Amino acid sequence: IALDQGFVPPIDLLLASLLPALCVGLALEYAIGALGTLRIRHMEDALREVELGNWRASLPEPPASDFVMVHRAFGAMTRALDELTSRLQHADEQRRRLFADLAHELSTPTASIVVVADALANPRFQSEGLRGKLIKALDEESRRLERLIKDIRDLANLAAPDVVFCFAPTDLSDL
Repeated sequence: IALDQGFVPPIDLLLASLLPALCVGLALEYAIGALGTLRIRHMEDALREVELGNWRASLPEPPASDFVMVHRAFGAMTRALDELTSRLQHADEQRRRLFADLAHELSTPTASIVVVADALANPRFQSEGLRGKLIKALDEESRRLERLIKDIRDLANLAAPDVVFCFAPTDLSDL
């Protein structure tokens, strides 16, 4: 076909030449999109693991340099979450131990107070000398209980955000 300046190719010829290019373009777009989706699917799976509480989830090595930063950031995030979880578990263990110790420390004076109060109520212990000793024991144990409760309040107040600590050298023999 001789092309001169005024020739307009028929629409069929244009479609016939553009259709293969369009098909190749769409196929490439689909392939590239599928590859990108595969790369992101690994991240999505790992993020779901983290969401379910598996802080040790990891991403496979990135297939291309464009995901290296994401891979590093994900690893740093999971390590930080794992460390925080460990610290929380340790704090929870300390909290449980503290409450067990508190229960033990409070039960001793409380039991003594109950025993002494029962003895004071018993008519066999009505002699003045014995009664005075029992009242003294009751007073000592109730004061001990009062000190323990004050210490617990002080500990609770130390957790307040507005507490300011002033550190200074101290002679331990004075304490």
